[in-house]
Amino acid sequence: MAIYGIPYDANLMLASLGPYAWIMIGIELLIWGVIALSFVVKVAKRFGIELTKPPSSENALPHN
Repeated sequence: MAIYGIPYDANLMLASLGPYAWIMIGIELLIWGVIALSFVVKVAKRFGIELTKPPSSENALPHN
């Protein structure tokens, strides 16, 4: 909340940044991407999912 309980206007804030607005948006998206990636890695480790090891092809081969 801004002064006297009036919420900030996002469009006005972005307009005040001028040509740097897209850089700030890009940095924010990058930060959110890193947070999402760390969350996915944490959940994968919690459930024991191996992210770096490719699946073995031995299970796909028919057994004679």
